[in-house]
Amino acid sequence: MPSFGDVLVVDYPAAVTSEATVIVVGYGSLMSDYGRACHGGLRPRAVRRVALVNARRGFGKASLHGDRLAMVLEPVDWKRPLAATPLNDGEDAAPPHAVAMELDMCDLPAVARREGYSEHALAALCDDAALRDSGVAAHLQQLLDATDGDLAAYRTALYCRVGYTSPHYIPHPIDVGGEPGIIFLAAGPEGSGSPDVVPVRVDTQCCELMTAAEVWRHKPNRTQLDYIAMCLLGAAMGVRVDDLLVGLSDEVRASLDDLFTDRPAEQEVLRRLLG
Repeated sequence: MPSFGDVLVVDYPAAVTSEATVIVVGYGSLMSDYGRACHGGLRPRAVRRVALVNARRGFGKASLHGDRLAMVLEPVDWKRPLAATPLNDGEDAAPPHAVAMELDMCDLPAVARREGYSEHALAALCDDAALRDSGVAAHLQQLLDATDGDLAAYRTALYCRVGYTSPHYIPHPIDVGGEPGIIFLAAGPEGSGSPDVVPVRVDTQCCELMTAAEVWRHKPNRTQLDYIAMCLLGAAMGVRVDDLLVGLSDEVRASLDDLFTDRPAEQEVLRRLLG
């Protein structure tokens, strides 16, 4: 059987599902074309801005993809669900913003792999949803509803359903303007769903949510700078990232500008954003 880190993963058969597409909400590097291209070249059928409800975010999880801290999203009120409200062209709302991507189902395993969640467990989850004549996002919502919205209990139920959880990111349901979607969240002190799988955020003792300025003080390297840019370039389609920009120094602004000397389109987006 294959293994994922220190966690045993059952080698499930390929998922059987009648779904053609799935909505995935991205709130970090997936918000930009640059970020999507850097890890597997995801090509969504459609991308739409959304305003996140009952959410706060920041850099705060050791990444699988280099010496950097990746984005974390948490509920403001843990007793209320996360939600995403689609925004029309020209429509504004308070940050944090994110993107809702319509992906072909065949692209979902690539997202799971990027987020550190087993593709085999995802296949089992899709099979489980198909057996219940449900889409995978709607199936996750049913699991969450059965726990009265308790995220820790939901993760335990998910672990019991597929025999796996991740120390990195875990798929969760999210309502996207009345449609079921999936969002990958990084577990923290509330747990991963299994006492045997310690979340990376807990293991590294990094449970705070940092702005771009704060994370740069922790990780002043090219890899972190590149990841910050992946997130901020969501501004190209009007995604508001004000929540990440508080206290950003002239040094970081100049470093971001230098990063794209050979990519004038991205450089211009950052110049407009950062002033």
